[in-house]
Amino acid sequence: MIRFGPWSTTLGLGALFALAVAAALLVPPAQRRANRWVTALPAVIALRLTPYVIGYAAWPWLSFAPFDHELALGPLLWLHVQQRTRQRLPLH
Repeated sequence: MIRFGPWSTTLGLGALFALAVAAALLVPPAQRRANRWVTALPAVIALRLTPYVIGYAAWPWLSFAPFDHELALGPLLWLHVQQRTRQRLPLH
């Protein structure tokens, strides 16, 4: 039985807000390629919160699963900065 309590509801709202921010970042036409990289940042944060939302609601053991997407934050930020400051990404 799935039961959404205060923890899963709060984390779920946080994940939905991160996805809303990601969708809003895709709208502006300027720097479209750079915006794709920065859009992935809140999406990764939402992915990071998802096991906790599901774990608190239905399967408590899922809250401690080793899902860790934080290693994607550094490369995504680097790609965004490179795309904003250069015309093309470096090949090497």
